[in-house]
Amino acid sequence: MNAWNLALFDLIAAGHRPDSVLLWVASVLAEGSTWVCAALIAAVAWKRPAVRARVAFVLVVAALASPLSRELAAAIDAPRPFMLGLSPEYLAHGARAGLPSTHATVMFTVAFMLIADPRLRAVGLAVLAIAVATAWARVYVGVHFPVDVAAGALLGACVAAIAQAALAGVARLRRRPES
Repeated sequence: MNAWNLALFDLIAAGHRPDSVLLWVASVLAEGSTWVCAALIAAVAWKRPAVRARVAFVLVVAALASPLSRELAAAIDAPRPFMLGLSPEYLAHGARAGLPSTHATVMFTVAFMLIADPRLRAVGLAVLAIAVATAWARVYVGVHFPVDVAAGALLGACVAAIAQAALAGVARLRRRPES
């Protein structure tokens, strides 16, 4: 374990003496923020039919990012803070590997893909803000190290970039004249 990762965890996490208000806020964010993002995305898709196909594509890519993150975490097999006794398990969570964070991977994938579409940029920025808050919360409640959520954010950015490139490639092929 890197010393800087442990030092940053000690700085951010609740540890063994949490602030009760921060612990409540972090717990709510860590467990419920994905529902807030889903509601935002559903509302946009409901109100703006022109973006529904894009939203569906974003959700499909996010659904693919999740098992990718889990498989990488299983291969890396890095323990979570509560598994090492560095923090109590403030959030009920399985004792599976946590690097990269799947929550971070999916939320940042969605945020970056929405931001890439000018019609959805405002919603994407809101999802990005929620993703950052969720990343903090999951470290605070002891289910992730900072490097776990940073790796999830990076993986999400990579997945989003690959999906964007694939989408651009398909668009170029569709514009090409028949030979």
